[in-house]
Amino acid sequence: MRLTIFIIGSSLILMAEDTNVRDQLARDRTILSNERTLLSYSRTSLALIGVAAVIFKFADPVIGMIFGALALTAAGFVFFWGVRSYRIMRERLSPHKDSSTTPEELLLAEVE
Repeated sequence: MRLTIFIIGSSLILMAEDTNVRDQLARDRTILSNERTLLSYSRTSLALIGVAAVIFKFADPVIGMIFGALALTAAGFVFFWGVRSYRIMRERLSPHKDSSTTPEELLLAEVE
């Protein structure tokens, strides 16, 4: 089996000759997109934590506690939803030891 070596940016990519370069690069773009999406979920969660801090500091004590707690709860929900989505997509993109398992089956197993 013949291997082809590609250097893209700072990455070294080894591919078998029968692997389509376009497919491999599309997979890499999808992986990077998944990571960017996780970062955007994290950024949104951090912004909600900032909103909660401002509400706690400057709002009426009772209203501040209620809406601040809601903002913190939303921040936690957004963060964990992003991590969940990232893990599901990462699992769908990872090479499988058992080739009979489809990505859809993995997705359903993650949800259950």
